[in-house]
Amino acid sequence: MLFGNCTFKPYRSFQKIAGKNDLPPQIYQLEVGEKLLFKTGLDFRDQHFSGLLLIKKMEQDTHRAVFTTELGLKMFDLEITSTDNQWHHCFDLLNRTIILQLIEADINLMFRGKQDDSETVWRENKTHRLSITKTKTGNELFLQQKQSGKVEKAHLLKGMKKEISTLEFSGEAIPENVSILHPRQKLYLQLHLLKN
Repeated sequence: MLFGNCTFKPYRSFQKIAGKNDLPPQIYQLEVGEKLLFKTGLDFRDQHFSGLLLIKKMEQDTHRAVFTTELGLKMFDLEITSTDNQWHHCFDLLNRTIILQLIEADINLMFRGKQDDSETVWRENKTHRLSITKTKTGNELFLQQKQSGKVEKAHLLKGMKKEISTLEFSGEAIPENVSILHPRQKLYLQLHLLKN
């Protein structure tokens, strides 16, 4: 069985749910042609950039993410599919393999498609459920409120101990605010969903 024990410290007290084989939650669900616009702050080391992040669903399993600063400077332009990622542009400051991989992983966590071929294990405590799914990029964890089903956090882990990404969501059923934290690389993103 995948994941005999959940050794990621914050969730050690969660108990396995027998027989639950639901798919992990999707944070944002878009139809082809739909888009979301986020007011965005990006901090990398001692640099700060603010602007807009546009994410559009181009095809059934393809999303395009473009971040442009308030002054019109394009920071990155990324296309993500279920099988491959393509960078159309990346600002030199961010153009490092580890940073590119982190941005790809973060957007995948926010807009991931259903992965029927990946095994998901569910755990719970009194107030929350936790899904754990092994993917090609690492182990994805989604923390949901039991009563409402609202996702509060998503993590990407290497193994079950080393945290790669943490996404924190706040707002109503569709999260209005997303905080993305990468303390080891000193990379932080704050996203605020703008109304369409």
